[in-house]
Amino acid sequence: MIRLSKRLTALAGLCKQCDVIADIGCDHGLLSAYLLESGLADKVIAADVNEGPLSKASKLLGERWSEDKWEARLSDGGRCLTAGEADGAVIAGMGGMLILRILSDSLPVFSTMEYLVLGAQSDLPALRSRLSEYGFESDGEDLVFEDGKYYQLLRVRHTGRKNRPDERYLHYGNLYSHALYSGYMEYERGRIGRALEALEDGKDTEENRLRREELIKELSLTDTSCRR
Repeated sequence: MIRLSKRLTALAGLCKQCDVIADIGCDHGLLSAYLLESGLADKVIAADVNEGPLSKASKLLGERWSEDKWEARLSDGGRCLTAGEADGAVIAGMGGMLILRILSDSLPVFSTMEYLVLGAQSDLPALRSRLSEYGFESDGEDLVFEDGKYYQLLRVRHTGRKNRPDERYLHYGNLYSHALYSGYMEYERGRIGRALEALEDGKDTEENRLRREELIKELSLTDTSCRR
């Protein structure tokens, strides 16, 4: 039985059952193996830019399933995929700007999929904003706390409709009813407060003044009494 971390379990939980799922940035292949084992996918395409992790993923998958159930591809993002080849994809374990680059490099491929599950470790406002520009809409979200850090996870689908999300959504999505939301906002207030304190101890430069204004605005978004 494949055992996953809380974050990987939540990513799998956002996946919808389909024929083929691409695991972009598959690392050692644990999520790919779980998708097969749980029946969420009839086949997985495990892709990674590094040969070492991909080799371990190949070993894990090859020990459990025949070659018609999986493929391992050395690839920078989704460049190994063709349109219509996969029904869904997971792109996780990396920064938001890298996910954006992967999406923009292969947008005609990803826009044909039924869904994408994304797990960005940074730059979520930029990621959500660009997804809206690309015509992707939220189709599910989750929040995980693991190893002292919160992770926002989202599932999106391409509709072609573009909108302008507000700042609160760009930073924190539609997670108001999540059991971890209040704790997450407390965590964020602490993080932002420490950043503001560090600026107070620094030089009074234009750059620091602008950063302080950004942080104060961001702090206001953590007010749990406000809702969209």
